[in-house]
Amino acid sequence: MDFALLIPDSHIPNENLAAWELMLRFCSFFRIKIVVILGDFLDCYQFMFHKKDPNFGTPVEMWQREIECGRKRLDQLERFGAGRHIYLAGNHENRLPRYLAAFSPALANSISIPHELDLDRNVSWKWIHHDAYQKYKILGTQIYCTHKPPTGGQGLNVAKQAGATIVYVHTHAFSDVVFVNKITDAKTRAVNLGWLGDETKKVFDYVYNRPNWSLNFGLASNLGTLHPIHIEKDSRGLFIVFGDKEYR
Repeated sequence: MDFALLIPDSHIPNENLAAWELMLRFCSFFRIKIVVILGDFLDCYQFMFHKKDPNFGTPVEMWQREIECGRKRLDQLERFGAGRHIYLAGNHENRLPRYLAAFSPALANSISIPHELDLDRNVSWKWIHHDAYQKYKILGTQIYCTHKPPTGGQGLNVAKQAGATIVYVHTHAFSDVVFVNKITDAKTRAVNLGWLGDETKKVFDYVYNRPNWSLNFGLASNLGTLHPIHIEKDSRGLFIVFGDKEYR
């Protein structure tokens, strides 16, 4: 069976490293044919319009660290040997073009995240811009993914509006909802895969309300099955339970 690895918001270089490495170990047991980054892979803290902490370094220093770490994480994902890699840009990636448009419009067409991450070094990468129509269909199934839910809402409203099974992220809070049409009995499912970031990092201090942020990622098969993978924690550290096995 072939699988797509679905990666939620990671906010590199502010990812939860233990969760990221556990995801890599777990997925090594599966035949990953496609990797789908669901957006906010990078944080782009230095380009946000909120008040920034100068103690994190200069914008140039922060950007260099972020790109270096981002390239390292992409290299790790490429080691699965998948034939296709999809990068759905999120609202955090969109910080860069918005920042350039506001403060350096002359550079707006010469600096981009795909170029900075050197995505063109591997022809298997495809970049999909962040907009209201963003979507990607997984492995020929009826499972679609996007960064931000099409309705801007949550759970049941997303399932009602999507018209198909949809995987999204953006809010960092896991949810899995099925809507059944009372007329046709058709079922649509909406899954929010949470995130893989590190909530303890001070770069997230500008977010005062963090309801139910949780560590997850996903696998979707070419048979149309969708598996949200939850990362749990106990006194020994992070772990995953899948089927009748435990992975650490």
